[in-house]
Amino acid sequence: MRPVIITVGEDGNTGRYYRNSMLSLAYSDAVSAAGGLPAAALDNRHPEDYVAVADGLLLSGGQDLACGTYGELRPLKYDYPISSRMRDTFELALCRLFLEAGKPILGIGRGMQVINVALGGKLYQDIQMETGRAHPDESAASHRNDGITKAAEFSFHPIRTVEGTKTAAILGETVEVSSCHHQAVKTLGTGLKAAAFAPDGIIEAIEHECLPVLGMQFHPERDAGAIKADPRMFEAFIRLCGEVAK
Repeated sequence: MRPVIITVGEDGNTGRYYRNSMLSLAYSDAVSAAGGLPAAALDNRHPEDYVAVADGLLLSGGQDLACGTYGELRPLKYDYPISSRMRDTFELALCRLFLEAGKPILGIGRGMQVINVALGGKLYQDIQMETGRAHPDESAASHRNDGITKAAEFSFHPIRTVEGTKTAAILGETVEVSSCHHQAVKTLGTGLKAAAFAPDGIIEAIEHECLPVLGMQFHPERDAGAIKADPRMFEAFIRLCGEVAK
């Protein structure tokens, strides 16, 4: 049987009586193409049950984590949407349970930030506001989004992986990626290390020092203009799930 990979969607409402869970099919398509069996985690009341039945956890992209989840009392900006408290709580609980079980986790975009926060790390609420960087080069365009409309657009830039990391073994020394984020890892959580950087110094990938955990700020699951979907991280993740499940 294929490794079972669960993921959580973004909460959405279609009216007074209905609540939806929205998830891009790009994630499930990428998992399936890599040899996994994608499944949605919809019951947030019992996160521990998913650890028992799933081989891996995919933490997908989405809206900002609430700043309170990493110990900050007040948001710096109010023009970016944040995810529901329900999604934040559910994903952080799932992440910590999978970490405790030693089962593989792959975090993409927001998902990488969830991993970091679950392990006690901090985030830049807004890269430009907190770092004061001018970001003059085009490679940093995706780190300068200023508003919801622009935040939905993907920009392209190279990243350089850190020698000796799993990410470097999977992707090589440099790779062109697509990303869309105004937040980023500020301080690393316990046991995590940076695995790739953008030219402006922003951490673009993380991994755990001893657990099967990979995270990336960029989005390899989808085509974005000249940048095509890259299956390599998904293939490596599914292999990890198969190895741990044996």
